[in-house]
Amino acid sequence: MNADEQPQQARINSAHSILWYIEKHTSNKHPEWRDDVISFLYKLFNIANNNYGIDIRINPIEGIHINYDDKFIYFFHVRQKHLLLHLNKNSMILDHPMLLNWKPHTRKRIKSEIKQPTGWIKMFKITKGEELDDIVDYLNRLPRITPKDYYKSRTIPAKVKTMVWDRDKGHCVKCGSIENLCFDHIIPFSKGGTSKDPKNIQILCEKCNLNKGNRKFV
Repeated sequence: MNADEQPQQARINSAHSILWYIEKHTSNKHPEWRDDVISFLYKLFNIANNNYGIDIRINPIEGIHINYDDKFIYFFHVRQKHLLLHLNKNSMILDHPMLLNWKPHTRKRIKSEIKQPTGWIKMFKITKGEELDDIVDYLNRLPRITPKDYYKSRTIPAKVKTMVWDRDKGHCVKCGSIENLCFDHIIPFSKGGTSKDPKNIQILCEKCNLNKGNRKFV
């Protein structure tokens, strides 16, 4: 596959994931809700297409993660008649007034929690199109990050951190430690290394990272 074909293939793969998710997580027994979900997902990806800071990751089994630059916003998974939205202590909207209009969900733990080490501390059951619109409206109001600003930023996006953490299995790649870990640029950012490609990011412990003179810790 040549360089020109790669972006097209990425769009095809993304579209396939979205269609698979809709098919598996909604039902034609509830056509109004399915229509609301399709409209909601269309709006989400349209926003992300115009704001490089917004990252939407679909895990077909678990659900959908939404981040802004390196910050977590929320995670949700769709059910046949509702959407369950989860926040952890790092969520950007944890204290947002719109949460007062949403119905809290009482279930305390879910299997997907293992993907968020900090754990879910607030959950909401979204059942109305108007509540889905609140989610879309919040994302629409976030400052737009252009491709130029995105790629010149030193910030490591949340999606890259997640990919690197999974790849390196939460251990320092030099000594295997699981204490005082950080995300490290293999080729330093100051020397042209990118923060946007997982291939240039690795996990190091404090000791190994200090040996490189990089003191940026998570």
